[in-house]
Amino acid sequence: MDWLPASIFSVVIGIIAFFLKKTYANFETKMSELRRDSDQKTACLREDFQQESKAIREDFRISMNSQIKRIDKLEDTIRDMPYKYTLKEDFIRSMSAVDKKLDRILAALGGKETR
Repeated sequence: MDWLPASIFSVVIGIIAFFLKKTYANFETKMSELRRDSDQKTACLREDFQQESKAIREDFRISMNSQIKRIDKLEDTIRDMPYKYTLKEDFIRSMSAVDKKLDRILAALGGKETR
């Protein structure tokens, strides 16, 4: 009867080993599924990020082109300003010269007093 406790102990150890092995196999299966799902989600997120990044870059490029056109138009306007507009000081100077000429003409015509 010495073999009975040893046999029971061996059976219990065998049952525990069986369940541990089964649990470990299930754990490995679940981990591989989680890894696969994680890889798929990562791939989808990477693809979405790349598409979003591409769209942002395209919007930025369009915006930059628009800004460059606006800056060119402003530079053209600034370059043409001296030919299209008169400065206040230049206007006053030219009107002063016209006033002097008119005063000389009036003085020569009628001998009236100048200002």
